[in-house]
Amino acid sequence: RPVPRRTRTEAKGWDLTGTALVISGVQEDWRARQEWDLDWFAQKLGSTRQLLKWQGPVFTKQENLWDCPVWESSLSEYLDYVRQVDAVDPHCAEANAGACPRLYLNGWPAFKQFPWLREYIVNPTFFDDASGKFLAQNDELRELFLAGLSQGYKPPPDEERQRQIDDEYWELTKLFISPKGAITRLHFDNGGAHAWLTQVRGRKMFVCFPPSDGEH
Repeated sequence: RPVPRRTRTEAKGWDLTGTALVISGVQEDWRARQEWDLDWFAQKLGSTRQLLKWQGPVFTKQENLWDCPVWESSLSEYLDYVRQVDAVDPHCAEANAGACPRLYLNGWPAFKQFPWLREYIVNPTFFDDASGKFLAQNDELRELFLAGLSQGYKPPPDEERQRQIDDEYWELTKLFISPKGAITRLHFDNGGAHAWLTQVRGRKMFVCFPPSDGEH
């Protein structure tokens, strides 16, 4: 059945219980919505090195990289590939699957690597996200542990600690780029974590199953 839809105003205060939601209007004030496209990424970040997956996620306990190869290229080379494969096989014909594989750049922690990217998006504030609180608590426990183990331990300056917490928080926000026809295999996130996804360009179909459908 279709996933329910809500506006950003209607979703305010949602406690993440119940079904998944499609929330509209989230990107209205984003610079990413206005500026991001393939040419922008090629110009700004084209020299960065990226890992590209044939299929993902890779279930490393059950599979090996011979079955699920990973390639490395510059971002500009990958974007050229995206344009070419979309032009050569625009309808994603099954007969072309071997000759036109849809390599996927997924899970890139770009916002940790390049803090200036953070001004292009806004993480949702209309429902409670406890990630930052947990990271701050984890930092506090780490400092107490180190202070207990090391006599005369001096903690880092508050500014440095906050920067580390911010980097850990933004590492949870990933960037995904792909040609038409790329897929993410059926999976659940580590620890059964909640997640939000937003589409800046293009279209993506999500197939969701409630936890009650699982064997365990």
